[in-house]
Amino acid sequence: MRDVDLLIARIVLALAVILGMPKPAAASTVERLDLPQVTSRAEQIVRGRVLSTTAERLAEGVIVTRVEFLVSDALRGAGAGERLVFRVPGGEVGDEGLRIPGMPRFTADDELVLFLTRPTALGVRVPVGLGQGVLRLRRDAAGVLRVERDLGGVDLVDPADGEPADPQALPSDAWDVLRPLLARLVADDDARRAAARDEAPAPEDADR
Repeated sequence: MRDVDLLIARIVLALAVILGMPKPAAASTVERLDLPQVTSRAEQIVRGRVLSTTAERLAEGVIVTRVEFLVSDALRGAGAGERLVFRVPGGEVGDEGLRIPGMPRFTADDELVLFLTRPTALGVRVPVGLGQGVLRLRRDAAGVLRVERDLGGVDLVDPADGEPADPQALPSDAWDVLRPLLARLVADDDARRAAARDEAPAPEDADR
């Protein structure tokens, strides 16, 4: 997993602390990611339901939203039935608020698939690629569970040339089709990570 999204989280927090309550921007510019890239950068990949959200002010002054999430299906970094608690930048405390353009909003009873970065020292996470790291689940009129992404407030750019780019289409919008594809991506990525660890020189070899 690359540290790009963790760096984004730190920058967002640093700006929030420096600027206090910044004037909302129109959008956040983010590198366009395909599903294998989102998978590779995520420390946790889970499906479940938002139980509650609470806005808080950290000691550093930044406002975050504490999200309690009940996992029903875990692909990486958690177990089914586990309750995750994580914090994302933004929220409202009293008459003060912080809004990060493109940062997904969480509401109780949302059914989601989350691709989360590892937490910062303050316990703050950012969905990988902002809205690219959150899939919302809804059943259609036929009862099929569908996935959709909300990329409002996000301007995507092509990492190759920095030019504006359209969102990368998902392989399918049906969860029953997407889920096994995602599991295969996780397995392949985990295998690559294991191979890289096996090929890495031992500490004593690296010092020679």
